Formats: sequence, structure tokens, C-alpha cells
Amino acid sequence: MISVLVVEDEIPILRSICRQVESANSSFHVTRTAVNGKEAIEALQEEKFDLMFVDMQMPVLDGMAVLKFVKEKQLSVYTIVLSGYQEFQYAREALQCGVLDYLLKPLKKNELTRVLQKVERMIWIDRSKEETAYINNSDDREFEAALLTVGPYIMLREDYAFTEGQNRIDEQLNSFLDKYISDELRWIIPTKYENERIIVFRKLGGRTKNIVEKLFRDYQSQCDLVTIIMAGQEQTHKTIFETNKRLHQYMIGAMGVEESRLMDEEEAKSVMENGVHYLKTVRKEVLKVRVSEHVMELIMKILNPVAERKVIFEILKLAFFRFSEEINSNYTYNQMEDEIADIIQSSYNREELYDKLEKMIIRMFCVEDYSGNKQKLALDIKEYLDHNYKSVTGNKELADIFGFVPAYLRDVFRSKYEKSPMEYLQELRLECARKMLAQELKLPVKEIARAVGFNDALYLSKVFRRKFGITPSEYRNQVKTMKRKAIILPVLLFLLGIGLISYSLWNLLQAHVEYRRREKKKRLL
Repeated sequence: MISVLVVEDEIPILRSICRQVESANSSFHVTRTAVNGKEAIEALQEEKFDLMFVDMQMPVLDGMAVLKFVKEKQLSVYTIVLSGYQEFQYAREALQCGVLDYLLKPLKKNELTRVLQKVERMIWIDRSKEETAYINNSDDREFEAALLTVGPYIMLREDYAFTEGQNRIDEQLNSFLDKYISDELRWIIPTKYENERIIVFRKLGGRTKNIVEKLFRDYQSQCDLVTIIMAGQEQTHKTIFETNKRLHQYMIGAMGVEESRLMDEEEAKSVMENGVHYLKTVRKEVLKVRVSEHVMELIMKILNPVAERKVIFEILKLAFFRFSEEINSNYTYNQMEDEIADIIQSSYNREELYDKLEKMIIRMFCVEDYSGNKQKLALDIKEYLDHNYKSVTGNKELADIFGFVPAYLRDVFRSKYEKSPMEYLQELRLECARKMLAQELKLPVKEIARAVGFNDALYLSKVFRRKFGITPSEYRNQVKTMKRKAIILPVLLFLLGIGLISYSLWNLLQAHVEYRRREKKKRLL
């Protein structure tokens, strides 16, 4: 957790800043506020903060007085100056006091996010330096390392995974490790994620693997999910954190772990590579019209245990970005972040969330390279419409999926099929409606309209009449009449045939009787 002090004299603005900071980056938590410089100085004397936002214009004591106090006391707190005045004098004086950055009110989301990311990196570096001091001072410069993560995914933070306090994981780890290895032979180093730790051992030879295996079994008994990835080779104090980055990368690449696991570095690497290979393979095949069910299943398994929106946001952001890197998606990090945020905010339930994520995955991983191949693009648009005519919402959806502006897609499609994609879609829906009207004689017209993708029965009736010259109801009546005729005519023909046969047989019988009568008369004569 990164503790934040916000100093602002206007209460509505103060509350807004607190809300913006915590929503922009869940690592930051506003632990205290102040409405003037005097209260801010008192807070700084009583507590330690990682970051401070301070307004320049305040009663009692202004922001500059707070900055001078921090500089005089040499307090280790990163400071962001807030001001509603675009005056260089404020910025110059603030920078002289060691301020990290200068933001104008009202805060812009992208500027605030940028500053918080910078602060998070700097604090993480500072904490890492403190923890590695023990290692750097050690005579033995050869170590072995493991990365431990607790929770359904690596991005679960302390307020979700460890509600009893941010030190719980360290207490658990130390309790378990005490059984197997002494204090001087191990170090527990926090990462930027509160539910994750690097465990560093002095070189123990074959004992390390056994200790980690026992640790995993013990820890697993108390946690729903725990994953440990062991580094595969010996480390020096200079490579510990590079090793962590690599192991962390493998964790992200695996898109989370569905059950408690103990993996070595090679296995973790294989998990990541297999997932990436799968996406690369599928991308080259059929995914222009439907998303990989495998990928969606993974995402659903990861998200199912998670309820908080900001945790879901962090999970999706990391997972999508990791795979987009491997597959060379044309999405930028900011584009992904913005779209994921919009999807989460606009989704009212899990089903809607998954549906929107599915379409995003199609756009990210499954868009073909159509440069110089308009015929293939037109064909793929047609195939997509053929498979998804019931749900296609319009030109924007096609533009998102195929990566071109609607006007270009219309021109390409029209050049091959002499009609726009939406004209083709409407004709396709009308043809499907016509078939259903003929086959489902008892199904209401409004149900048929909904089944083929029309919003209502009135619109279906309008475009159906324009296309076929009659309304859907009239067409259905025609079909019923034709079906009745189709039944009656064979019956009439059958009856007629029976009549003709009977008539012929009667005539033959009469002729035979007349022949016998004449023969009998001849014999009598």
C-alpha cells in the first residue's frame, strides 16, 4: 500500500481528489487529509506518508510553508503541488523545494495517472533498495530465489486478499520458513503487489527445492490459491530483481493460475509460451469470425472469483497487454486501458462483460492483414455477416472488428457485391425471415423479427413489403393458401383417378355382360 496525504482547503475539491487518486491507481490509499498548512504539518509530524498532494493557496499556512517544512526536516515524502493558477512563480518555488511534479486543478485523468505511475515506480525502487541492503551486505553473493503469489490472480491487492493487514503475508511466510531455515539464510522482499513476495535464499544446494516444496504444502493448507515459481539457476545480488521481473512476466503470460501450483522457471515459461503459441496459431485460422473459446474460458475462470470492478480492471489490463505484446496487436496500452475501463463501467452483469470482452479479443488478436487484398476483405465481411446476421449492430461493429473506417469497408464490399454491407445484411435477414414465415406458421411475426435481427415487427413489415411487395402476414397467408392447395390438388387428382378407373372397369364389365348375352343367344338359335 502507498499511503497518501491530501492537503486542500476546499472540501468538495478535497473529496474529489481523494476519489480520483484511489480510482486512478488502486495501489494508492488516502490515509489522511488536511484543510490547511498547519494541519498538514501536524499530520507529517505524527505519521509517515509516501506521497502528498498539497494545494498552494490555503488559509492559516499556505502550501509553500508545508513544502519548506518538508525540505527543512528532510522528510522522505514525494510531493505533488496542486494549483488553480498557471503562474510560473508557483512552479519555480515549488521545484526549489524538491517537489516531484506540478498539476493544475481540475485534475486531468491522464495527467494524474501518469504522475501516480511515476511515483509508484520510484517508491518501488526505494523499497527494493532498502530490502536488498541485507543481501548486498552479505559475504555470500550467491543466492536462489522464488516468486510467491497468493490469491486468484497476481493483481489482487491487500484490501482484497489480506483484509487483516498488509503484513499478514510476511507473518505467514516467516512462520512457515522458521520450520525449515534460519533467519540469516533467507530474506523476504516485497514487490509492488501486496499479495506477492520474492523469497531469497542463500545458496543451499539441493535443500532449496525441498524447502520450497514444503513451504508450498504448508501455505496451500491455509490459502485458497497459492503459486510459487522457482528460479532455475543461481543468482547474484544484482540479478535478484531481474529474476523477479522474468518470473512475474511468466505469471502474467499464463493469465493466472486456476489452482494452487508449484512451478519451476522452465515450466512457467512453457505455460506462457503455450498460451501465446495457441493465440498465434488460432489467429492465422478461423478467428476472423469468432473468438477463441479457449481464451474466453481462461478469462472467465480468472474473473469468476473476483467481484470488485477495480480488481477486474487490473486483471484484464495486465492479461490483455501481455498477450498483445506477444501477438503484435496494433492496440496501444492506453487504447486497451481505456476500452477495458469502458467495458467494465458499461457492463451491468457478467454475461454482458464477457460478451464485450469477446468482441475486444476478436479485434485485438484476430484481425487479418488485408493490405492490398480487398477481395479477401470483402469475402471475410460477407462470411462474418453470414455467421452473425442475428447480432450485428451496424457499421461501427464491422469497423472495430476489421480495423478500417466504415466508409472504406462500404466501398470495398460494394466493389465486389454491388451493395453495402448493411444492404446485404438487410437482404440476408429478410430472406431468413421469409423462410421462417413459411416454416413456422404459428410463430408470431414479432418473434420472427427478433430472431433474425430486426428490432421490431413494424420495421420488418416495412422493409419486407418494400422487398417482396406484401407484408409478412400477407406472405404467410399466401403460404398457407398454397400449402392448402398443395394438399387439396393431390386429393382431387386421386379421387379423379379413382373415378376414371371405376368408370373404365364398369364399362369393361358391361361389355363383358353384353358379350355373354350375345353368345348365349347364338347358342339358342
